[in-house]
Amino acid sequence: EACRKIKTSERLQDIPIIVTTVKTEPEYLRSAFTAGAIDYIRKPLNSAELQARVSSALMLKQEMDYRKFREQELKELNEALRHREQQLTKTNQALHQALQQVKALRGMIPICSSCKRIRNDQNYWQRLEDYLQEHSGAEFSHSLCIECAKRLYPGVYSG
Repeated sequence: EACRKIKTSERLQDIPIIVTTVKTEPEYLRSAFTAGAIDYIRKPLNSAELQARVSSALMLKQEMDYRKFREQELKELNEALRHREQQLTKTNQALHQALQQVKALRGMIPICSSCKRIRNDQNYWQRLEDYLQEHSGAEFSHSLCIECAKRLYPGVYSG
């Protein structure tokens, strides 16, 4: 009964209990182990045996405490790892999306000196605006620079 009461207390439940008894009936020992005892010693007590069993129980307790500590530590590390993995996944997705949107213009680009068309990879001549839009994702708004406006509309832009 004492064993059962000790094991119901959260503060005491991890304390190893060694039962000392004169009883030898299997049912009594079974109920003691069911209640939470980890060992038993028959009376009359032998001090060397008692010392050895208590020492073993305390070593087992230390190992169990250390195991619980390490399990908690591992649980926290796994949670931190899971959180970091989620962050890296989000960052990876963002980088992948950014990479999909980035189109680079590199190398020599053949351009007509007269009409300013670009020769594309299929060897066709393409308007400069279309080529740049296709390879950079940029959009154009059309307007006139001052020099062209003066040349095209001399009466409106006189100077």
